[in-house]
Order: sequence, then C-alpha cells, then structure tokens
Amino acid sequence: MGKLSRRGLGAMVASGLSLPYLARAADWPTRPLTLLVPYPPGGPSDVSVRPMVEPLSRILGQPVVIENRAGAGGSIGAQAVAQSRDGHTVMIFPTAVLTISPHVMAQLPYDPATAFIPIARITLGYSVVASHPSLPFRDAAGLIAYGKANPGQLRFGSAGPGTITQLTGELFGDVTGIRLEHVPYRGS
Repeated sequence: MGKLSRRGLGAMVASGLSLPYLARAADWPTRPLTLLVPYPPGGPSDVSVRPMVEPLSRILGQPVVIENRAGAGGSIGAQAVAQSRDGHTVMIFPTAVLTISPHVMAQLPYDPATAFIPIARITLGYSVVASHPSLPFRDAAGLIAYGKANPGQLRFGSAGPGTITQLTGELFGDVTGIRLEHVPYRGS
C-alpha cells in the first residue's frame, strides 16, 4: 500500500465531512446490523453511538448490535469491517483511522483510501487540556512555562498509540517546545 497523498487525504476528509445523513435502501437491511466500534467500551466513540442504537433499529426495522473491537488505534476494528462482505457490518470511527493510521503504522491490512465509503458524520469532538488543581498553573501559558522549567515531568493521556489524541499531545509538545511523556489509555 502506498502513502496517501495530501490531495487524496484532503478529498477523503472533505467527502467524509460533507456527506448527507444516512439514507436507507428499500431492501436493506435484511437482518441485524452490526455497528462496530473500534475502541473499548466506555470510550468517546462507544458512548456517542450507544444512544443511536434504539432509534436506528426502529428506523431500519432490524436490530442494531454494537460490537467493540479495540486495538492498534482503531485499525483492528477497521480491518474487520474492510474484510466483511456481508453488507450488514458498519463502523463508527474518528477519521483518524483513515487519515492517521496509514502514516504511523508500517503496514495496514487494508487500503484506507478504497476499503471504506463514508456514510454520515454523526459527531464532532473536541479535546481539552486539563490538570489536577494541585499543579501550579491555571492556563496554557503557565502550563508551558512549567513544562519548560520541568522537562519530562509532564505526562499526557491518549486513547492509544496512533490515535488523534496521541498526535494532538505530541503536536502540543512540539509546538510549545516542552517534552511530554505519552501515557496510552488501555480502555475503560
């Protein structure tokens, strides 16, 4: 699998963000739908999709079953969906599975440019920086000053290696010139 060009990456992201909401074909689904979440139960993707299961089941006229298949920054679940040819397995995932994984993993068992068709944007998430109140800073400037004065003493948590939360933390450290220790979260 070749590297994804910037133009290809931009096209994928733009198409994923601009697609209309879920449309139903007349003869689909014909059996229960598996909604795969490629992260552990209790995480943001899982929590955001669970309230949709009952209304989606009602609209589609078939049960919708959530299956969590975590690991490798979402790529294990993505592989399962890419290899599924049953027409009744869909995946909820941040675009990082398509846009980041190809650049941080040596080899993926699927081609993110061709293995998936975005259907709908369902959530929009934000990241925040927070710390324990006992630390001596209350804003970003104080955090950066503390980090520079105490190299390697600050840690940041992420959803796991190769995820957008890891890359966001790494970018924050690079941009600010502070050294942060990455602590990948293993699930809830």
